[in-house]
Amino acid sequence: MDFYREDPSLPIALANLTARSGSPDTYLAFVRGCEKSLSRPSGARKHDSPAAHGSEPAADDTANATDAATVLAPTDAWQDAVLKMASSVILPGARPHEAVMLCMMCGFALPEELGDRLPGEALPEGLRLHDASEQSSIPRRGLTRDQLRAGVAAVFPDTDLSDNQMDAALRVLDYSVFSSGNRTRFGARPLVTCGEDGAYRLSPDLREALEHNRTFATFLADTLRTSLLVCRDAYDELRSTGRRQEHGFLYEHRYSLWEIMRLCCWQQEQTPQNVGGYFVDAASGTMPIMVKYAASQYADRFLGTQDMLWYSKNRRTTQSPEFRWMRGETHDGPAERASRAGRAGRRFIPLFVMRKADSADPKSDKRYFYVGHVSQILSCENTTIPATSNGGTSAGNPAAPVKIVRSVLRLESPLTASLHHYLTDGAD
Repeated sequence: MDFYREDPSLPIALANLTARSGSPDTYLAFVRGCEKSLSRPSGARKHDSPAAHGSEPAADDTANATDAATVLAPTDAWQDAVLKMASSVILPGARPHEAVMLCMMCGFALPEELGDRLPGEALPEGLRLHDASEQSSIPRRGLTRDQLRAGVAAVFPDTDLSDNQMDAALRVLDYSVFSSGNRTRFGARPLVTCGEDGAYRLSPDLREALEHNRTFATFLADTLRTSLLVCRDAYDELRSTGRRQEHGFLYEHRYSLWEIMRLCCWQQEQTPQNVGGYFVDAASGTMPIMVKYAASQYADRFLGTQDMLWYSKNRRTTQSPEFRWMRGETHDGPAERASRAGRAGRRFIPLFVMRKADSADPKSDKRYFYVGHVSQILSCENTTIPATSNGGTSAGNPAAPVKIVRSVLRLESPLTASLHHYLTDGAD
């Protein structure tokens, strides 16, 4: 929070820096690396009360209380993994839901900077603003999805509050959305569980860690609060443009592939190889398209500020599943199409563009700009590309041309001239 108040780019940049250098990508790891003097003295207590909840040290242990306020207690491997998840997934502020809901369930107060966003009447249950004089503890009662939604709505009323988006955020907190590799990297065990009463509570592992490790609680709270300020600034910037969020995506905001999958509300992450340049997820009704501008083997490019010439993956025709899906068709034919007509609005095709310079830079964090969603397919035709464009063939054994589909996609709204120039400068 201290870094963010001085320069909003610093917290995320520091996490990315440590991640690329091979160190654990958490702010705690950064602090420990810089502040070697913050080692735990032999006389310090085994367990510290979490400062993140605003509690004070015991009055009969003044010396140890001083130690607890100035040293970093050891954290175990699972706690470090949870902080890594919070730094990697929540801190960048792709969506406010996880940070708000986790603050509510952990009993963390929101940053005082969000005070002007909160309603004048009583706050939703579990939601409170920072007050240094206030003591609190982890709530024992669970919170329903509607109560959690009310908390998110109180702070970010213009975000996507749909059931799909709420459930997608909860899948992050119970770890079910993650691929097996990411789940292991983030500690494997869920942070939140849903009881038989339908209420959500902290998992026993997270509750115990918060209650018994002051360092872990402090740094988790700090990461979540900083994420909320990142989200606040992003929504304020969007509001200044006169645009609205679309399915949780903010125009001109940058997203990683992992963030795109989560905001599209997929049940589970896919590997980048499975996604490629686009992927249809029928369950969520989404098909994100990711374009590396002027950096692919094809010639994807803007035709002005609202239309894009776009090429499919190899070995596709206009009758391939993704194009039938885009047209609202299924393999069952017209009868099935008619029964699905009322659900046609669920087809959401967001378009993301990465600048050529970012694609070519090995140090780039490989994020895509959200430029809007596709509202029309102006043309769609079968074509081919030479086999050599697809990796070549052996000498004397030329392969047949590769089938692909060439389309012209129209965005719901045109790009601003400034974003269009930024994305295409030097590429056209």
